[in-house]
Amino acid sequence: MALSVLDCQKHIAAPLVSTKTGAPITIRKVPDGNGLFLIIRDGEPRRAFWTYQFRTGTGFSSKGFGPFPDVTPKKAREKVEEYKVKLRSGTAPAPVVAPRAAVPVTAGKPFPEVVTAWLDVAAVKWAAKTRAAAERALLRLPLAAKAVNAITTDDVLASLLPLPERQRQDVRQNLARALDFAAGRKWVLFGADGNPARFENERRELWPAFTKSKKHHAAVDWNDAPALYKAIDDTEAGRALRFLILTTCRAGELEKATWSEVVSDNGNGIIWRRPADHMKLREEHDVPLTAAALALLGDRGAPDAPLFKLASNAMLDTLKATAKRLHWNDKATVHGLRSTFRDWAGDNKEDRDTAEKQLAHHVGDAVERAYSRSQWLARRRELLDKWTAHLGV
Repeated sequence: MALSVLDCQKHIAAPLVSTKTGAPITIRKVPDGNGLFLIIRDGEPRRAFWTYQFRTGTGFSSKGFGPFPDVTPKKAREKVEEYKVKLRSGTAPAPVVAPRAAVPVTAGKPFPEVVTAWLDVAAVKWAAKTRAAAERALLRLPLAAKAVNAITTDDVLASLLPLPERQRQDVRQNLARALDFAAGRKWVLFGADGNPARFENERRELWPAFTKSKKHHAAVDWNDAPALYKAIDDTEAGRALRFLILTTCRAGELEKATWSEVVSDNGNGIIWRRPADHMKLREEHDVPLTAAALALLGDRGAPDAPLFKLASNAMLDTLKATAKRLHWNDKATVHGLRSTFRDWAGDNKEDRDTAEKQLAHHVGDAVERAYSRSQWLARRRELLDKWTAHLGV
């Protein structure tokens, strides 16, 4: 809590002795918050003055703002805010930096051990394949053969710059996090430049700028969706692709789906209850199953049996083959079929929020979502019935 004038007077008047040993205390720091302290020095008379203490890139510094009571707590806080503005704008005199105290560092910690330890903490809620991909990408780097405290900026650049742009960016971010973790565990002590995988301030020019692609997954026009649906072969992959179109799900969600997820909605119909760890937003999501979608599933299997037995990229291969037979551009993607549904809903003036909810997207801001906990199953079942009718099923 921030100090008042009365608080400051009480602190100055209080005896400066240790509560444990009874020994005299010559200096005491009383925090006001946000780095501002009232420093009290023992003696005759006692003196008290304000100081702002803050960290810099390589250590810490402080700035004095005058004695109490000449400078009140309110005035001291105002002076601190003015000084912060000057620091950010570069108009304040360069602070005198006190170097950080040396800390013991574990020498020679192997980089693979650091990566495993970091992922054990950071990847607790990641999908298994996401963790495996991140670990594989880091351990393939040439710098992975070095001890973590021997990795330099040159090692980072030499290891990452040959990678494709998007991969290079993702791997660098994970590498920086792993090295920060190692620093936190005292396995490495960074030099004046800080983490060798972070390129900030004057070091930012060492790292190529990255612009995220604005290209979207190629999608089938919603007017052509009925023809596509009808032309899909009646194979295991073909039925899975039709099921995906009817339910507007992601391919990965369907590939992981088992019969245990197909349940009754309290007598109101059958739903596909997708668990949180299968979902992009890590939230459980139910999908109402229309009669057409249920017909594609056939007879019920064992609880742990997959809804569809699919080889890798089976649905994508089926989509491309179907598009080729229809003499369409074969660059359409399975994920793009979700955009086909969304465009259909938008162009036909269906309720926007219901369509977004069906796609398992967030609807509204955090406060709105906190109060709206329903999955809108009845509204989404009605929307999917219309979508199924459009497809001609």
